[in-house]
Amino acid sequence: MISNVGIAQSVNVGTFDKQKGSGFPGDSYKMDCDAWFSYEAIQNGLMHFYAITVPAEADIYLWDFGDGETGTGEDVEHFFDPALGNSFLVSLTTITYDSLTQDSCMANYEEEVWVYNGTDCVNFFNYSTEDSITFTFYGEAYPDAFYYEWNFGDGQIDTGQIVEHTFNPALADVFIVSLTTLSYDSLYNDTCLSFSSQPVYLGITPECEAYFTYEQNPVDPFTFSFFDSSTGNINTWEWFFSDSTFSNEQNPVHVFPGPGEYIVCLTVFNDSIFCIDTYCDTIIIEEIPLVAGFNFELDSLSQTPNKYHFFDISTGDPETWLWDFGDGTTSGEMSPVHIYDESGSYLVCLEISKNTFNGTVTDSYCELITTPDYFDFGGVTYLGEFPMNNSGITSDTGMAFLYRKQGTDIAPVDTVSFYQYGYYWFAEVLQGEYIVKVKLTPGSEHCNDFIPSYYENSLFWKEADPVELLDSNNYAMDIFLTEIQETETGIGSVEGFVSVEGDCLDGMDLSGMTIILFDDSDKVVAFTETDGDGLYSFGNLPFGGYSLYAEASGLSTEGVTISINEGNYMLNDVELTVKCDNSVGYPEYAYSGLSIGNVYPNPVTNNFKIDIESDNNSIVKLCIYSITGQKVIEKEFSVTSGTNTLFVNASALQKGSYLLSVFSKDKKLNAFRKFVK
Repeated sequence: MISNVGIAQSVNVGTFDKQKGSGFPGDSYKMDCDAWFSYEAIQNGLMHFYAITVPAEADIYLWDFGDGETGTGEDVEHFFDPALGNSFLVSLTTITYDSLTQDSCMANYEEEVWVYNGTDCVNFFNYSTEDSITFTFYGEAYPDAFYYEWNFGDGQIDTGQIVEHTFNPALADVFIVSLTTLSYDSLYNDTCLSFSSQPVYLGITPECEAYFTYEQNPVDPFTFSFFDSSTGNINTWEWFFSDSTFSNEQNPVHVFPGPGEYIVCLTVFNDSIFCIDTYCDTIIIEEIPLVAGFNFELDSLSQTPNKYHFFDISTGDPETWLWDFGDGTTSGEMSPVHIYDESGSYLVCLEISKNTFNGTVTDSYCELITTPDYFDFGGVTYLGEFPMNNSGITSDTGMAFLYRKQGTDIAPVDTVSFYQYGYYWFAEVLQGEYIVKVKLTPGSEHCNDFIPSYYENSLFWKEADPVELLDSNNYAMDIFLTEIQETETGIGSVEGFVSVEGDCLDGMDLSGMTIILFDDSDKVVAFTETDGDGLYSFGNLPFGGYSLYAEASGLSTEGVTISINEGNYMLNDVELTVKCDNSVGYPEYAYSGLSIGNVYPNPVTNNFKIDIESDNNSIVKLCIYSITGQKVIEKEFSVTSGTNTLFVNASALQKGSYLLSVFSKDKKLNAFRKFVK
């Protein structure tokens, strides 16, 4: 079986008002004449115009193409420069001379011709045969045609969308078969005439055959990649897309304007050999189905119990969202945050909708959410063998820091102050693993005698015993602060600074890090805290060997060894390094007069917003980090007192999870938020 297909060339027959002509001034009125024209697209920008005159053919045809160019002749071709516009007002003037009456008649007609992005129609046909003599022809048109007329090139014609014709091999080996269709475009109230032709060979095969395949982009269903699969020696490719666009690339990528049915045709050429063929196919793009869906995440680092972030993951580009959280409250946000007043199980439902050509479409999705348990816990802080403030005479105040353990990292959750009976206490803490750190506040009677320590009695967070909250029996999580050992005094001194390596948050506060000094027998002989520049110092040290460590919650540390002797008893610029180990570390932070809302929409598309409440006018820095801790976006914003909405361009971000952090002017980390794209 042999089959083939042809490409269409469209002829637009517009809805026009014909203008009658009259004789020249001074002549008697003896003849009326009318003129108008039709046209077809030869290729992108090249149009063929056909003049029509009644009651007789005109003697003179004058064309004005509306782009500063003119022409003459009954049918003319003209190329329109796309830089000059999409449509042009084309006018035709004809002069007809009647030799019998010796009367002249002039007629005018003009029409706006859409060369680019205007109304257009196309037809094509394929055929099949069993014996290379009798052929069945199948016509197609876009928009759908109401009239099909065939010319088989052998003097025979027929009508209908599907016809059968038998050729006489004695007449020729090849016949040029043409199809003319007439369609009506209701959008433009215009009738469109399409014409296509192709050679039909009786037992002869052309030296090339057009064919193509295509792939639809799984992320963007309106984007298609087309691949030329034609055979033969081809050097020219012409693609036609029925959304009135063209391409001369061999393998183009085309974006269709929306759902619908489109005809795509490829014509291949080689002018030096007998090679010309066309192949067409129909592309059907379905309306993206509207399917509701959502993810949710418990805010495990919030001090507010049962705080959930809901993320819309619906498909089909919904326009409205209605959330029912199962506790009598609702939300119309795309990705809201909701706090449940009480723990329990709740049926959360999301209903989405959008307007389509077929009316409003809706879909819904529900999921049962069971909130986790929250527990209170605490313990006594011991100074050596005795609880803090056990005698009622001493004046010590403590601070307890709570960190949630997440794999090998920790993140800050809460901070409390305490003094009575040395008992610290955290209320309504989400079940899970935590690390607790306690230190005496400056001004406390024993603040210089006991080093900040983790539960149960560790000096370093990586060696601390985690507190595992699984029930309510967590009231004796006692912490024993490490006491400084008494040593001899001397003339030695050490001064230095802390530096940060790795993917830590830019602008991290270096103050308040604990610097611990060990002697050569690994006894703690002194400790101090860094200032705002990360500087530290020790004095009155006797000769001997020492080791120094910087302890910062959430960061890795590396110690250094030093020796103080008669020849080197004043050491300066001793550097201590903390590292982030390619993860995001969170230093201890204090309220800085700023609070931030949630990223919305979340998941993020190309842009997102975030609200910031500020107590005063300030400068804030917003940074975005990948899941590996790499900083990918950094911007500064000016905020004023009150509510501010920051707009962030995230189009350059790849798909994935991200951490957003905001720094106040004093470089204290105020808050962070997670989002996905």
